[in-house]
Amino acid sequence: MGKRKNHTGLTPAEEAFCVAYARTGNARVAYEAMHPTSTAKPESKRVNGYKLLQRTYIALRIEQLRAVVAENGRTTVLSLLKELDEARELAMETEQPSVACAATMDKARLAGLLKSGGEAKRDVASVSIVFSPQDLALE
Repeated sequence: MGKRKNHTGLTPAEEAFCVAYARTGNARVAYEAMHPTSTAKPESKRVNGYKLLQRTYIALRIEQLRAVVAENGRTTVLSLLKELDEARELAMETEQPSVACAATMDKARLAGLLKSGGEAKRDVASVSIVFSPQDLALE
């Protein structure tokens, strides 16, 4: 194996493997990222990728990358939820209830409570919302 070159102690090829595995969760695809010109059979690539995953320093680097992705994803989801809250409030202030409803539905989809078609996921409890006539009245 070549000299370790980057700040993580991995070779560039090992880093490419870790990044690809953190993205895809597929050992064969990650091995192909590490050795893009390899002519090995897919099964050999999968086995070699699996062997790399057994190395402690590779597994630790993948965990680090996944933690960064998770943190960035959480920040992005939270900022989008905040923007949807603001859009909903503005829609209510400007008497556009359909826009407010759309923002609420988008929040539910983003939070994983709804499928893209608008129906509730099976593992989420159904919720009934009852509106009073005053809630529905536009002044």
